[in-house]
Amino acid sequence: EGGDLKVRGLQLSDVYWRDALDYAAEVAGAVVEEDKSGVLTISMPQRVTFVFDDQDIKEVISTIAKIANANVIVGPEVQGTVRVRLNDVPWRDALEEICKTLGFTVVEERRNIFRVVDPISLEQQKVTRSYQLRYIRPKSTRVPVMQSEFIDGGAKPPSGEPNEHFTVLAALEKALSESGELDFIVSQNVIIVRDTTQVHET
Repeated sequence: EGGDLKVRGLQLSDVYWRDALDYAAEVAGAVVEEDKSGVLTISMPQRVTFVFDDQDIKEVISTIAKIANANVIVGPEVQGTVRVRLNDVPWRDALEEICKTLGFTVVEERRNIFRVVDPISLEQQKVTRSYQLRYIRPKSTRVPVMQSEFIDGGAKPPSGEPNEHFTVLAALEKALSESGELDFIVSQNVIIVRDTTQVHET
């Protein structure tokens, strides 16, 4: 909710807490990251400053990886040259924006390993799997009807779609990659996920 925040001379009033957190972190030179489970982490990532004129993108990626001491794997299809001028930006932002310039994407795998690939090849690596939910399900639209001289009618059905407030779906959608897809078959209580093998395994 909105409120007042004071951080070493920084004062914010009537600001949503997440916006205040992001702004305070930015002022302090930190970054707020949210993982797939919704946990927020505040870190001070390595920042980069450099200028490249028509440099091979693989060399640029390699430079960023060395400065940040990061584990980066570059796909064989990643080619092209870029002209870059960056000043004191978090290395991850630099990596993602540079790759995006030539149409490539950065995928974070397990154990802090990053892959730079063409989105088309990433699409070809997707796997479709279904998951049967056995112990949880969304609220049913069916309601009991009681016939009694003391009770008139029955309960009112819940409003909205059956899975509108099914929080499990919202949590699973956060775990998908940027191009991942999720469908829910209400009648069978089955979730169908189309995404990379790494996402399925997590």
